[in-house]
Amino acid sequence: MLSIAVHPPPLTIAELKAFVDSAVPAAPVDSKQGTAGDRRNAFRALLARRLVRSARFDEALPYFADPDMRNLVIDLRNELGAIADSSGIVKAQHAWQAAKLLHGPDRHGRMAGLP
Repeated sequence: MLSIAVHPPPLTIAELKAFVDSAVPAAPVDSKQGTAGDRRNAFRALLARRLVRSARFDEALPYFADPDMRNLVIDLRNELGAIADSSGIVKAQHAWQAAKLLHGPDRHGRMAGLP
């Protein structure tokens, strides 16, 4: 007999945000061991990435535990905003900068495709 696994649909961003806001507080930062509460941060990072993919950059920022990721998202938001406000070669330059932020070798693919 063939068994077919049925998975429930993924949570919407609103459902995930409601869950994270009510049940997953930000983990405190421990200066000796880095950021504590990896599971909490994993849920918060998942929400942050989904918000970024939906171009909800400002909403995503508080959910990133890593300040470098927050800075990357701010830079990405600024570059994408500059694309909308410019034309010609300047627009292309901003698009190139945004692509480098997403896929640049200095990030080792961490934000590539915003998994």
